[in-house]
Amino acid sequence: MALPGRPGGVEQLARSRGRAQACGDVRWQKRNGEVGDTVPRLLLLLAVVTFSVWALIDVAQTPEAQVRLLARPLWSLAVLLPVLGPAAWFLQGRTPQPSATPAVGPRPLAPDDDPEFLRRLRERNRPDGPL
Repeated sequence: MALPGRPGGVEQLARSRGRAQACGDVRWQKRNGEVGDTVPRLLLLLAVVTFSVWALIDVAQTPEAQVRLLARPLWSLAVLLPVLGPAAWFLQGRTPQPSATPAVGPRPLAPDDDPEFLRRLRERNRPDGPL
């Protein structure tokens, strides 16, 4: 059924669009900007959701003594704000974590490099040493 003044235009467009979408006509979709932008959008959405969930788990697991600026319930709500909330949590909401490696001097790599071990070994192997 055509609209007055437009013989078959709107109805034909609606029919062709429905047929193109049902058949997966890529040419129609490319012309109208519906192909190619879905995957990047989904990846961006997945990254934002992952960042927020990671921050929410970190808020829940951080000891109360290390939470700064806001109370834990407020941080839990703040990290639900996309990108800005989790970024604020990781930058300002908790005290910096100490590094995993201790700041101790170098250790001997093997027992035969350890002077204390070598000294005890010499004492034990002496013929006149303690029994």
